[in-house]
Amino acid sequence: MEISVVIPAYQGGHWRRSGIPVETLLGQLFESLCQQTLPVERFEVVLVHTFAGDPADRAAREYRDRLGIRQVRYRPKGGGASAARNVGWRHARGSVIAFIDADCRAEPGWLAEISAALARDSSALGVEGLTRSEPGRITPFTHQVVNLEGGLFPSCNVAYRRKTLEQVEGFDEAFPYGHEDTDLSIRIRRLGPVPFVPEAGVVHPPIPTTPAQLVRRAFLWRNELILFHKDRQDYLARKGHDPLITIYYYLGLRCFLRGLREHRHWLRRDPRVYLAFCVALTCQRLILLALIFRFLGERLSGPPSLRA
Repeated sequence: MEISVVIPAYQGGHWRRSGIPVETLLGQLFESLCQQTLPVERFEVVLVHTFAGDPADRAAREYRDRLGIRQVRYRPKGGGASAARNVGWRHARGSVIAFIDADCRAEPGWLAEISAALARDSSALGVEGLTRSEPGRITPFTHQVVNLEGGLFPSCNVAYRRKTLEQVEGFDEAFPYGHEDTDLSIRIRRLGPVPFVPEAGVVHPPIPTTPAQLVRRAFLWRNELILFHKDRQDYLARKGHDPLITIYYYLGLRCFLRGLREHRHWLRRDPRVYLAFCVALTCQRLILLALIFRFLGERLSGPPSLRA
C-alpha cells in the first residue's frame, strides 16, 4: 500500500452544532476521494471515529467497498485531534500518511501529486499541499483554513512518510486542539525538507460556527506557551518575541483589529451579524485579560501538560 489517507471524524457534536450533518461532510470528502486520479488500488482510507452506528460509521457504509475504508474506533480521553490522528496513522498500512479533515474535499490530483513529489525527491520527508476555501461563503461566523503560499503545514492537507512519523512519534498529544500540526512540522523539518506542492490541493469550505465557539478559541491560544516551552530557542528564532507578546499583542490586539476590518462590509450587509461578531471578539479579549496571571505563571513554570 502506497498512501494511507487518515481522517479523524470523532467530533460529531461539533459538526451538529454547525448545522451540517456529519454524513453530508464525510460524503463530500469520500466522493472527492473516489475521483482521485491515483488508482484506488494504490491508497487506502483510514477513518477514525467513535463507535459503531455513529454518523461517521453511517457515512462510511456507502463508500466502504468503493474506497476500501478501514474504520478505527477512538473514544476521546483528552488527547483530542492529536490522539485521533495518532491512532489513525498507527493503524495505517501505507508508506506515506496523508492527513485530511472530515470537513474538507480533495482535488482530483491530490494524492497523485503527493506521490509524484515524494518520488521526485527522496530527501523530502513529506509534502505540504495548497488549501483554499470558498470566499463567497465566508462570514464572520465561519471556520475555514487557507494556505495558498505554504509554510503553515495544516493537518487538513499534509502528508509525511510513515518512517518519519515513527521517528518523531507522531503528534504531541499535549496539544488537544490547535498547534499540534505546527509542532509536528517543526520537529520533522529539523530532520529534512517538507516542500510545498500547490498542485496537491484541498478545499476547506467555510463551516458555520456559533458566537460561543468563536469566544472559546481564546483558550486555545495558550498552545503558544506549550510551543515555547518545548523548544525556547526555536520559538524565539521563529517568532522573534516572547509567547505572551504573541498572545496579547499579535493575537489579542492585531487580530482583533484585523477581524473588524476584514468583516466591516457586514456592517452594511447585516448590522446584527457584525455587532454579534464585535461582541464575540470583545469577549475573547476579556477572557485573555482574565487569564493573564495564569498565562504568566505558565510562561514561568510551563503548562501542566509539560511538567514532570
